[in-house]
Amino acid sequence: MPPPSPASPLSPSQALLTGESPRPLHFLTEQTLELAQGALQPAGIRAVVLKGPHLAYTVYDDPLDRVWCDLDILVASADFDEAFGRLLRAGFSEVPAPPSRGRTYRRYYEWTLDGPVGIPVELHRDIAAHGLFSVDLAGFLERAVPFTMGHTPALGLAPDDLLLMLCLHIVKGHFWVQAKHFRDIALVTMRQEVDWRRFERAAIESNAPWGVYYVLSVSARRYGARIPAEALRVLAPRGVRRLWLDRSLDPERFDLARIAATPPWRLRLRYASPWIGLYEKALPLVVKYGWNRVREIIHL
Repeated sequence: MPPPSPASPLSPSQALLTGESPRPLHFLTEQTLELAQGALQPAGIRAVVLKGPHLAYTVYDDPLDRVWCDLDILVASADFDEAFGRLLRAGFSEVPAPPSRGRTYRRYYEWTLDGPVGIPVELHRDIAAHGLFSVDLAGFLERAVPFTMGHTPALGLAPDDLLLMLCLHIVKGHFWVQAKHFRDIALVTMRQEVDWRRFERAAIESNAPWGVYYVLSVSARRYGARIPAEALRVLAPRGVRRLWLDRSLDPERFDLARIAATPPWRLRLRYASPWIGLYEKALPLVVKYGWNRVREIIHL
């Protein structure tokens, strides 16, 4: 998540980051995780922690070196509504739908709640909006592995799934992310055992292999990620697509500061789905988004 502008109000978790130590953020996130698990586990809802907290306590030498703005939790789509209701009854409060998402929010891939101790929770049923990526979400949940956040047992994504999710998170954001997101990928490749053949297949099936290629390439060139040459060869774009994307995403010239200064609309145009590898899904995505809006309007 990009940092807020100077005029933007800070969320409670962002305000914690203005202090000298991230220790309160970690403590309160662990407390929030305990409360969430206490609400979900009695119903048999399998909840998997995504991104920051999981990474901090599995691949960083010092967990306090990794910070975040919220707690991301993935549940099965079939469990989503019940999970949301249980969190509300446990003292979490619903954050109103963002105006930009309008009537499609009810079917959006994640909803945000404010936690009882000030840490927001993003409850996920997918990793991107409107089924943008084709990923094995049931497998993500089934293959989840245990880890411990402080003193609290939890589940996180298995190494292959974790690496793919981190790559797709950057692709989804049109590469408008922070350096820590590339550092996360480098540390996963250094500290965890990745089944690269399975990862390659999953990246291709996600419909975004070329975006994944550039994420891995930048992570390797700038942050020392250990990526097998064969994996890069399999995922690399060819021809005109390679020439186009190399203009801005060539790891030798990649510049996060320049990307951060680029208007979002220009990033979307520059890295539009036809170039990242989703061209065959463009029309179905438009139809699905439009149908969701119609269903909201007529209350289906």
